[in-house]
Amino acid sequence: MLSKKIHFSGKKIKKIAVSVSGQLRGYRSAFATWKMLNDNSGIELDFFVHTWKKIGVNLPTEHNANRCFEDRLARAYASVARERGTPYLHEKFANLTSFFRNSNFADDAELRDFYDAKIVVIEPDEDFEGKSNSWKMYYKIKEGFRIASGYDDYDAYIRIRPDRAITSLEKNAIFDMAEASRLSQDIFTEMAASYFASLPDLAIGDQFALGDPWAMKRYCDAFDLVTQKSENPELIGMYYELVPHCTVAGAALLQGVLPRAALGMRFGSFLNADRIRPDLALELIECDLASGADDEGQALLRAARADVKA
Repeated sequence: MLSKKIHFSGKKIKKIAVSVSGQLRGYRSAFATWKMLNDNSGIELDFFVHTWKKIGVNLPTEHNANRCFEDRLARAYASVARERGTPYLHEKFANLTSFFRNSNFADDAELRDFYDAKIVVIEPDEDFEGKSNSWKMYYKIKEGFRIASGYDDYDAYIRIRPDRAITSLEKNAIFDMAEASRLSQDIFTEMAASYFASLPDLAIGDQFALGDPWAMKRYCDAFDLVTQKSENPELIGMYYELVPHCTVAGAALLQGVLPRAALGMRFGSFLNADRIRPDLALELIECDLASGADDEGQALLRAARADVKA
C-alpha cells in the first residue's frame, strides 16, 4: 500500500476543479441543482467537461413520450404510436422527429458557454464502439481529471456525472470535505464504500467524488491499474477485470484512499434531457401537417395546442 503524505500546513482551500464527465443526458436540469456548489465559502470553482458527442436524447416512442413532450401531447403521441406504430409517426412528423435527432449532439461552444468551462472535450461515440459502459465511465473519470489537473494546480477536485441532481448541500460542506480530504487524503463519494450482498467486492456508486489531488489521482488511476495492468500489479489485488462500481473502490482502497460518504450533501435521481417546449412542438407539428391532417394528426395538433394554453 502506498504511504500517504498528510500535510498539516493550515493552507486554506481556495480553488477546486469540477470535472463534468460522461454522457450529458439531462445536464441542463441537473446543473440548475448545482448552484449550491458555490456555497459562499470563498472557493473558486473551475469547470471542465469531458463528454461524448451523443447527448443521450432518444427519438420519441410510445414508451418514452412522457420524457419528450408535455402532458397532453405525450399521451396523444403514445396513443397514436400504439395504434399506428412509431415508424408512422417518425415519417409523418419528419420535422418534429428531426428536432430530437439533431438535439442528440453536443456542441463545444454551447457547452463552453453553459458551464463557463475552461476546457471542453467532446469525443465521437463511434470511436469507442464495442467498449462497455463501465469502461467508458472509468475512461471519462480518468480523462476528466487529466485535463483539469493539467490546466492548473487546484486544492481539490470534484468529479460529477452531468445528469446527477444535487438535492441539498449544507453551507461550507464543499470546503469541509475538501479540507478533510487534505488531512486524511480519503475521497468523499455519493455513497459510502460498502459491501453488497449481491457482490463479493467493495463498491461505491462512481457518480460523484471529491478529494485532494493525491487522493483523486489514485481514484482516477484505477482505470490504468486495471485496463493497462499497471507496473505495480500488487495494487490491483483481485481486480483483474473492470467490475462496475467495484474496481475504483478496491483500487483506491489498495492505494490507501478510503471512499467515504459525502458530508452534508444529498443527491437526487439521474435527470432526463429536457422536454421540447410546447410552443416549439406545436410549431413543428403545424409544419408537418401543412398539407393536411388525418385523424391522428388532428389528435396531436389538439394536444399540442392544449399544452401551449396550459
